[in-house]
Amino acid sequence: MPPNLIHVTWNMLQKLVLELAQKIQDDNYNPDILVAISRGGFVPARILSDQLGVRRLTCIQIEYYKGISEVKKEPNLVFPLNADIKGLNVLIVDDVSDSGTSMLAAIEHISNNGAKTVKTSSIHIKPFTDYIPDYYAEKVDDWIVYPWEIVESLNDISQGLFNEGKSIEMIKEDLVRLGFNPSYVEKFNPRI
Repeated sequence: MPPNLIHVTWNMLQKLVLELAQKIQDDNYNPDILVAISRGGFVPARILSDQLGVRRLTCIQIEYYKGISEVKKEPNLVFPLNADIKGLNVLIVDDVSDSGTSMLAAIEHISNNGAKTVKTSSIHIKPFTDYIPDYYAEKVDDWIVYPWEIVESLNDISQGLFNEGKSIEMIKEDLVRLGFNPSYVEKFNPRI
């Protein structure tokens, strides 16, 4: 069975990003540009850009996770920065600082591209992370399912349950027990 799950709703997400924005404003940090770590940082960065009034938004893509609780040996910079940030105050945005490895790779990449200052933010941090961002909204220990990654989570969990020898019907029952919306699970076709 997969780890305990926290299902973040869109309303919860908006509240958490608002808390994050308030912490950044209370610290008087005024970023010139936000850099989302793709893919998890896309949505939080877009919401944060509205709340901070920062219209410049770009991204980098770093791959580290293969699936739930399954990581690569080291992060891989898939798509580097595509913006000129020389002399700018940069805020890196991600969804969660799990191990902190992706965030550290992002800091190095952004710093090497000439940023004036680099600060980091994430919605969540895990208690065992090796890197705590400058700003975060909440510390959690469970696996987080964000509203933009429901299908990915359903597929990852289904694969694990299938590997345990469970049938599709048993998998769907387990997904409902894990807190996924029953009507969504009913329409879901696992990629096994």
